[in-house]
Amino acid sequence: MQLRLILVLIGILIGVLPLNSCTCGVIGSPTMQGSFDGSDLVVVGTVISGEEFRTLDSTSMGSRYFRYPQMRYRVVISEKFKGNFRSDTVTIITGMGHGDCGYQFGIGYEYIIYGYKQYKDRSSDRVVNFFETDICTRTRGASDLKKIQELRMLVSEQN
Repeated sequence: MQLRLILVLIGILIGVLPLNSCTCGVIGSPTMQGSFDGSDLVVVGTVISGEEFRTLDSTSMGSRYFRYPQMRYRVVISEKFKGNFRSDTVTIITGMGHGDCGYQFGIGYEYIIYGYKQYKDRSSDRVVNFFETDICTRTRGASDLKKIQELRMLVSEQN
């Protein structure tokens, strides 16, 4: 009887606990230099819009399906430290923040954003001004003026 109750409770817990959780893979924060070098985009910008979306993927069998939901944010750049794009706005892709490592931006707020892996339009494979970020990067609110000053010094030392 007790064994049956224990097994039922374990089954309930397994059904309730999230199966996907964020794992950054690195213990502790990398250095600013390391984060800068490993990023394709480092900017300060204000988030002007955000929307949930799902990308359409193909399986090896040729059927099409929608991936997990993500967020797409438009950001107006006020200061660019690193990145290959011409526009003063950029699109940032991130997870929803429910165990998928997504960074939850606030509309109208300014952030220091570290982005990576320039995103491709899956329907045409053309590169667009999309970058990904998550809570495992050094992305954070831009109210930390000391971090912005450190970035400015880092870039000036490299030039």
